[in-house]
Amino acid sequence: LVELPALEVPGGGVTAGLVTAPSQVRIILRDLAGKASWDASILYCTPEQLRHTENELNVDKWSSEPTMEEKMLNSCIVGPSVPQHTLRHRSPNILPTYENSADDLDNLDDLLQYIGETSPECLESLDTPRNIPAPPLFPELEQEAMGSVVNQRFLEQDYVSRSSGLPMMQSERCRRVESRTPLSPFQHCRLLFSQLGLAGWERRTQLHLLDKSEKLLRELRNLDTQRCRETHKIAVIYVAPGQEDKNSILSNTGGSQAYENFIAALAWEVELESHT
Repeated sequence: LVELPALEVPGGGVTAGLVTAPSQVRIILRDLAGKASWDASILYCTPEQLRHTENELNVDKWSSEPTMEEKMLNSCIVGPSVPQHTLRHRSPNILPTYENSADDLDNLDDLLQYIGETSPECLESLDTPRNIPAPPLFPELEQEAMGSVVNQRFLEQDYVSRSSGLPMMQSERCRRVESRTPLSPFQHCRLLFSQLGLAGWERRTQLHLLDKSEKLLRELRNLDTQRCRETHKIAVIYVAPGQEDKNSILSNTGGSQAYENFIAALAWEVELESHT
């Protein structure tokens, strides 16, 4: 874990428009599979919320938010949905996103269709799209499971309606966390380390402090040069009808549809210059 000052990312990055901590934690992982890194930062609120007073926020919340009883009841009630046969579908080559969503679009079905169109290696069969559900193995068990889910929903709805007024069903309003300056060095590293569950006593025997030395740096460089798996290179060359000499065969820029389907079934395409 390395603690760094908050980085200025062009456009704000994933934290654009949010108030964050003055420093961030970078997790660097090295093993036989390669190197990877993640950045973690504490998110507090938006600048608009920071400019409002606590009283103004409370007034807005009390006037706009539903009560606890309404929230719990709404979570148990399933509202009417659009009939399945009236749903529209996107083109297979369009990725479903929030911007192109609508109430009468089936996002999950379109996403499965997009995966099958753009990544045919994910298809179990080339002539069966991903958005076609598999037939149930045991229809009786499926009906029994559906009945259990519906009965459970009715039981939860009845319990909430009868018990929503009890003190144990009430909770205090969450308060906004204020942005604070770290009181000690590496405080955010320690916080993330603890949140990941690595600071417990049962993990102490599995953690070791390393002294930065030339030997350690040499071992890290040696680890970076090792590959995680044995690799072999093979070539699949398309030979068009009538081609017999090497120059004409190696000058092909494409193949037949059967050749392309065969290549797609082997694996996915990668950039040779950057792939390791």
